[in-house]
Amino acid sequence: MFSFIIFILSGVVVAFIIFFKVWEMKKRKSVWVLRLISRGDERFKSLSHKATHKYLIYKEKSEHIIKKQIPLRAKNFSNKAETLIRQKFEDFLGDIRNTRLLNKRGGEGISEFFQNMKNMEEETAEAIKDMDQSKNGQSLDEKVKKG
Repeated sequence: MFSFIIFILSGVVVAFIIFFKVWEMKKRKSVWVLRLISRGDERFKSLSHKATHKYLIYKEKSEHIIKKQIPLRAKNFSNKAETLIRQKFEDFLGDIRNTRLLNKRGGEGISEFFQNMKNMEEETAEAIKDMDQSKNGQSLDEKVKKG
């Protein structure tokens, strides 16, 4: 019912505007109703232009904030949080390198892989040492034969 009344009123307003426009054209004199509509039209255009301009400015600012500032600040916050958590963790547990926690029960704190690596390093070091001694020994023998 309400929309029907609005429809009827808008039709009546359109009819009045047409009537006043015809009146203005015949009399060649401006009618106050049409002047009022013209002023409102100009006012509406200026408000529309200002609104569009502000929309573009705030759109650009919001894009800058969303695409640049938020990721930058999130990264900064995560770095600070990570540093704080690491510091609190170290304060709570302390430095766990070379502690009894890793060396308890005869080296069971260290995995078998790392124990095997230690043995391999020792064997490799011995083999390199033997090779160096054998090369040094041959070079001495060769020097004695030549000299």
